[in-house]
Amino acid sequence: MNIPQLTVERIRSGAFREVLPELYELEKVVENSDWHLEQNVLDHSIASLQALDEYTSKRSELRDENYGLLRTAVLLHDIGKLKAFYVDVNGRTNAPSHAQMGHWLATPILRRLEFTNDETAYVANLIDDHILACDLLELTVKTERQEYVEILKTKRPHTWRELLLVAYADVHGCKNTAKVKKEIDARTNLINATLE
Repeated sequence: MNIPQLTVERIRSGAFREVLPELYELEKVVENSDWHLEQNVLDHSIASLQALDEYTSKRSELRDENYGLLRTAVLLHDIGKLKAFYVDVNGRTNAPSHAQMGHWLATPILRRLEFTNDETAYVANLIDDHILACDLLELTVKTERQEYVEILKTKRPHTWRELLLVAYADVHGCKNTAKVKKEIDARTNLINATLE
């Protein structure tokens, strides 16, 4: 697949429905939480990709030779919600282990799209680790202890920057409630400072 063709406009238009049917199935998965207020996962995935492209357009140093793979990981970061999604008795939605499930679901998709083994592993691992990055950002914000971001750098020395970018895209692709606005701003400030 020619990754530059994966523009937000073309994805929204349904241009890749035949080659990426799993992505479009996410339209049926509608979330209802403070982070995703009646937002389907396809719309969230597209909004996340748009947020990444807008953020990196101002910081070209973040667009390295793996940028196309990073974009693919952002687009597919919640693919695991196809299998890990449920609605609780209060009508709230959740998708535990969706990152790990996403790794498993994305791998055959990427192979089908003729990504190399290294490219497949790179994208699938970013999908798998995106919640780790989000959780460590949350811990850093809530405890004001920078050591949690340092854990990400230590444990994922080759991908920590990309994981922060996936986390940025993820939170900025949310249709959320005012309740999480302060959290999003704090995570954004932390990401900005860490990527300096």
